[in-house]
Amino acid sequence: MSIDYPRAWQIVMETNPEDHHPDCSFRVTDGAILCDCDILNKYPETLDKKMHTKIKKKKMKCENCGIMLSPDKIFSYVDGNNIAITKNSPNLCEKCYRKIYGEK
Repeated sequence: MSIDYPRAWQIVMETNPEDHHPDCSFRVTDGAILCDCDILNKYPETLDKKMHTKIKKKKMKCENCGIMLSPDKIFSYVDGNNIAITKNSPNLCEKCYRKIYGEK
């Protein structure tokens, strides 16, 4: 996404709070913090040109069992409080993900 802060604020201020994700920073703080949900991604001007190109879906491997899957079938743990955990999370198939992290 390529957009400057003044334009991002302008876009967000023109939206209804109900349009934001319930946990969005903008909604939770009553507009004190810039939006961190998908509202800005819905505006075409915010997208980079390369994001509009067709993505090749090459198969990815589950790092636990080794099965090959398309990228949309790969799971990865996301920790909202620790980026290091998220960045180092292995790519897993759904079965392995649920075995390691439980039913989340």
